[in-house]
Amino acid sequence: MSFTKNMFGCMLGIQCIFGGLRHGSAFMLQSQYVKQRTFSHLRSNSQVLFQMSPGVFEATMGQRVGPLKREVLSLDTDLNMEVLSQGPVMMPSGGTRRRILDREDDDDEKQKSMGLPPLIFVHGSFHGAWCWAEHWMPFFAAMGYPTTAISLRGTSGSPLPMVKESNQTKQKGDISSPPSGTVQISEHVEDIKAFLAQRFPYCVPCESTEKLKNKKDLLPPVLVGHSFGGMTLMKLMEIYPEINLYGAALLCSVPPSGNGPMTGRFIRKRFIAAIKIVIGFVFKRATKWPWLARQLFFSPDIDKKDLKRYVSYFEQDSHVTLDVRQLNSVVPSKSSDENGKSTFLDTAPPLFVLGAENDYIVDVEGLKETATFLDVQGEFLRGAYHDVMLGPQWKAGAERVLSWLGRLQKMQEAQIHHIR
Repeated sequence: MSFTKNMFGCMLGIQCIFGGLRHGSAFMLQSQYVKQRTFSHLRSNSQVLFQMSPGVFEATMGQRVGPLKREVLSLDTDLNMEVLSQGPVMMPSGGTRRRILDREDDDDEKQKSMGLPPLIFVHGSFHGAWCWAEHWMPFFAAMGYPTTAISLRGTSGSPLPMVKESNQTKQKGDISSPPSGTVQISEHVEDIKAFLAQRFPYCVPCESTEKLKNKKDLLPPVLVGHSFGGMTLMKLMEIYPEINLYGAALLCSVPPSGNGPMTGRFIRKRFIAAIKIVIGFVFKRATKWPWLARQLFFSPDIDKKDLKRYVSYFEQDSHVTLDVRQLNSVVPSKSSDENGKSTFLDTAPPLFVLGAENDYIVDVEGLKETATFLDVQGEFLRGAYHDVMLGPQWKAGAERVLSWLGRLQKMQEAQIHHIR
C-alpha cells in the first residue's frame, strides 16, 4: 500500500518536472574552445537531421573574442539580474581585420560595424547564464555576434528580491502572489521585458526618445531560449507582441501546453523514464546524482569532470521552484486558435524550433506541438541530447542556429534591396 501511494505521488509529481530554478553561490566559468567535427544536413522523415562530418572552422576558431563580462543590472521589477556578455574583438573589414576597442560604450559601435544582431540567451530549469558562457557565447562572438546571457529570477546569479511583508503585497490565497521560494512565469516575462527596455530600449515601444538617441541604426536582438526558457519566450511574445525582435529560437523547448500532455505520454510509453524524471526534478536528485543528471541532460560520453561541475551548478540553483499551479492556468496553448496555432504569429519575428534526437525530457510529440503552435517546421539534431549547448555535441546545435541566423540575414538584405 505504501509503495502504491509513493508511485501515485510520483505520477502526480511529474507535473512539476520543470519546476526547479536555481539559487545559490558563485560559480566558475570555463570556455573550452576545442577543435571538434562540424555537422552537415541530413533529411529524414520530413525532419531536418544532422550527422557528424569531418572538418572544423579553423579560421573562425582563430578569431579573437572579447573577455567574458559579468554585471548585475537593477531592473524596474526589483530584480538584480546577472548578465554575462561577450563580443567580437577582431572584426573583418574589407578583407582585412581591425581592432574594435573593448570599452563598455563600444557595444553599439561593434554591432553597427558587423551588421549582425545581438544574441540574448535564456536558460531553462536547473541552469543559469553560465551554461551559454561555456561554449556558445565565445563561438558566436567569434562569428561576429554580440552575445548576452541572463540568469532568470531565483537562480544563483539573480536571487529572489527581499519579500515585503505587508497586506498590500501579500494576500492569503491570491494566486498572483506566490509564496516565498517560488516564481511565476509572468515574473520571468516581466523581468525579460525590463531587461530589454534597459539594455535594448530601441526594441521596446514607449521608451523615452532620449534613450533612443543614436539607436535607430541598431538591429533588434535575437532571443534564444532553451527548455523552459523556450516557453518563457512564447509567453513574452504573447503578452508583449509589440516588442521588436530580429528573431526567436526555441531549443528543446517545453511545449506550449506545458508538461501535462507529455506526462501522460511518458507514463504510457516510458514509465521508467517518467519515474527518473520525477526523481531528478521533483525530488531534485539530478542536483546530487551525476549518473541521473547525465541521463536526463547529457550524452553518455560527457567528460566526468565537466559532469561533476555541472551537477554542482544544478545544486546551487535548485532551491527556487516554479509556481506550477499558476503556470498551468496560463500555458501558451490556451491562446491558440482552432488549428493549434498561436494567435500572435502576425506580430511574431522569424521563428526557429530545434529539438534533439536523444532528448530524455522533451519528446518528439512535444517538439511537433511547439512547431505547429509557431507555424514552422520543427528540426532535430541527430545524436544530440537535451542540453544542446553543453557536452561533446555542443557545436552541432551552435552551427544549426548559426545557419538559421545566416538565412535571417539574407532575408533582411533581400527586403532592404527590394525597398530600394
